[in-house]
Amino acid sequence: MASSRTITTGSSGIWITSGFATGDKIRVIGSASNDGDYTIDSFTGSGNPTAVLDSGDSLTDESSGESITIYQIPKTVADASVDESSHVNLNRMLSLAVVDFMKAQVKEAAGDLQGREYFMREFWKKIGDNESNKRLQSIVFPISPFAVK
Repeated sequence: MASSRTITTGSSGIWITSGFATGDKIRVIGSASNDGDYTIDSFTGSGNPTAVLDSGDSLTDESSGESITIYQIPKTVADASVDESSHVNLNRMLSLAVVDFMKAQVKEAAGDLQGREYFMREFWKKIGDNESNKRLQSIVFPISPFAVK
């Protein structure tokens, strides 16, 4: 990271080819002192290697060569104005469940009811796994060897 409001990459065009655009909110993770959420105001440089952040955002200068991760924060949709830039924020298990559901729909449209049933079973298994991961359970083991008989 460099200067007070810019993030510079080593690759020309990486911002655009990665799907980032002006106005996007981003999350920086893994930096020494700049982890947080920011808004992209513009891009500068040949091939757009630098993102300029919103004037309300500021960064601490860091040396180049550090490996950080930058995520695009999905846009929230508060009304019926859904378009191709809108995202559904799902975890990995629910994403896999959606894929199984879509496969079931394709099988049903093709008249393969057995295939549809298979993918619906997989869908419900993944939904169940996702729900079970939300339960906070702990297992306590005795630490002392004298507690075991």
